[in-house]
Amino acid sequence: MSVVTAIIKSEGKEMNGQFELLSIDVAHEFNKIPTAELKFIDGDIAKKEFKILDDTSFAIGKKIDIALKYEDKPNEEVKVFRGIVTNKLLELNRKEPTLTIELSDVFIQMNSHRKSTVYHQKKDHEIITSILEPYGFSSKKVEDTTVSHQQMIQHYATDWDFMLSRAEANAQLVSVVLGEISIFQPELKDTKHSLEVGSHEIYDFDLQINGNHQYKNIVAVGWDLSTQKSTKSTKSKNFNLSSKGQDIDSISKALGTKEMILAHGIPTISNELETWSNAQQLKTSLSYIKGWIKIPGTGKIKVGDTLEIKEFSKTLSGNNIVSGVRHEVTTMGWCTYIQIGMDACWFIDANKVIDTPAAGLLPGVNGLQVGIIQPPAKDPDNLNRIKVMIPAFGEKQNTVWARLTTLDAGVDRGTFFLPQSEDEVIVGFLNDDPRHAIIMGSVYSPKNKPPISFDTHPKSKGIFTKSKYQLFFDEEKECITIATSEKNKITIDEKQQRIELADSQGNQIELSKKGINILSANDCKIQSKGNLKIEAVGAIEIKGNTVDVI
Repeated sequence: MSVVTAIIKSEGKEMNGQFELLSIDVAHEFNKIPTAELKFIDGDIAKKEFKILDDTSFAIGKKIDIALKYEDKPNEEVKVFRGIVTNKLLELNRKEPTLTIELSDVFIQMNSHRKSTVYHQKKDHEIITSILEPYGFSSKKVEDTTVSHQQMIQHYATDWDFMLSRAEANAQLVSVVLGEISIFQPELKDTKHSLEVGSHEIYDFDLQINGNHQYKNIVAVGWDLSTQKSTKSTKSKNFNLSSKGQDIDSISKALGTKEMILAHGIPTISNELETWSNAQQLKTSLSYIKGWIKIPGTGKIKVGDTLEIKEFSKTLSGNNIVSGVRHEVTTMGWCTYIQIGMDACWFIDANKVIDTPAAGLLPGVNGLQVGIIQPPAKDPDNLNRIKVMIPAFGEKQNTVWARLTTLDAGVDRGTFFLPQSEDEVIVGFLNDDPRHAIIMGSVYSPKNKPPISFDTHPKSKGIFTKSKYQLFFDEEKECITIATSEKNKITIDEKQQRIELADSQGNQIELSKKGINILSANDCKIQSKGNLKIEAVGAIEIKGNTVDVI
C-alpha cells in the first residue's frame, strides 16, 4: 500500500508536523451532515503536558481542512473534508494518552436549535432557499419542486431537520460536500467510475439484495375537502436507480407487497399525493441493492456519482448511485468505503426530529385519557378549572385540576356547560405535560346513559339538563321542542305545519293551518294600553254567560 500524506489545516494554517497522528475518519452520506474524526497521541503524563489539546489550532469552532495524497503522486492532492471542531475527547489507553478531535461540516449550525416558523404560499424549494439564506451557506443546487403550499409550518424543529423532511417529501436527496449543499432527485448518469472483481483492487465488500420494501405500486391517499371524498395518487414514478432491473412481480407475489398504501386523513391536493408516493418509491428503489465496497483510498468518487460494479455476480453487477463515501486513514494506509443504496425508512422515523414530550421536563402523557369529574370545589389558583380524577394516574392522589374547553369563551360571554360530578370526560394535555390537563368533552357510557336513544334518534340533536329542561331538535318528527317539563313547552312542528305553546295549568295556544286557537283554563284577559282593534273578513262571534267590554 502506498504511503499517504495527510495535510490538515486550521484556519488555513497547516498543522504542526510534530503532532503524532494515529488516524483520520471522514464520512459523507446523503441526508447527513458530513463528519470527520482525527485521533492523535497526545500527552506526557509524567510532565503533565498535553500539547495538542492545549494548542489553539483545534479549539472548539476552529475551521479545519483535511486533504490527502499519495507520496508517489504529489500532484493529486484531494480535499476530503472541510468543517469545524465540535468536540474533543482525551483518553488514556495502555498508558498512552490519545486525543480525539471530532469535526462537522459548517451545516451543523442548522441543527443547533429548534424553532417555529409559518410559510405562506410557497413551494418547498422556495422554503428551503429561505431557510438557507440567513446562514450564508453556499448552495450548489436546489432543484425546483411543484407543490405550492397555502401554509407550511415548521413547528419546534431544527432548520436541518425541517429542510431534510421537506426535501424527502419531494423525492429529493440532500448532499453536503465541503460546505456546499445540493438538493435534487437522483438519477443514473454516465458512468464515471467502475469496480470489477479481479481487475481492480478490492479489499472487502458487503452487499445485499433486499426484497422487504419492494412494491409493484405505491398509492398515496388523502382527503378532498371540496368533494368530501378520499382522493389518491396514480401510479408512482419509476426511478430506475439500479441498472439491474428488479423482478417486482415475483417479489410482490412472494412477499405480499403488490401495493403499498400511504394514508393521511387530511385535506391533501392531488399533486402533493403524487410527490409523496414518488418519495416512497425513491426509498424503495434505493433499498433494493445496498451495502459497501472497500477499496484503496481515492478522492475521485463522490456522493451522487454513478458507479458501475462488474462481475459481482450476474445479480449484483450494474450501475448504482453512490450514496455515501467514507475515508479511513491509519498507520496501515488509506482506504475508501463506497456505499450504494439506502434504508427505506423515513428520516423522521430514524431520527429524533419531534421534540421530547412535555419538553423533557418530566415524563409526558401519550394520547388522551379518561377522567371522572369530582364534586364541585374551588380552584386554589382561581383559574376556573375543574377537579377531575384520572384513573391512569394511579389509585391514590389521582385527581388533577383541568381547564375546560367549550364552544365559545370570552370576557362575559360564551357557552356555559359545566360537566357534573361523576361525569366521564376525555382529558388531553398541553404539549403532553401531565400537569396541564384539558377537558376535551364528555362521553356517554352504560352508567351515564344519554337522554334519548342513539338507535331511535340517530339524526336528532338537543340540549338536556339534569332538571329535565330541554332544547330538542327531533329530525325524525321534524319538530323543535323547548321545555322545562313535560307540560311546560313550546313545540314547532314543521311536518304538521303547527306551533304550539302549552303550560302545566292547561293553557294552550296553537298556530296551524286552521288558524290560531287560544285555550285558557281559567279567565282570559286581553289588555292594551292603546287602542284595541279586532277585525275579521267573516263574522265575529262572542259567546259566554258574561262578556265585559270596558
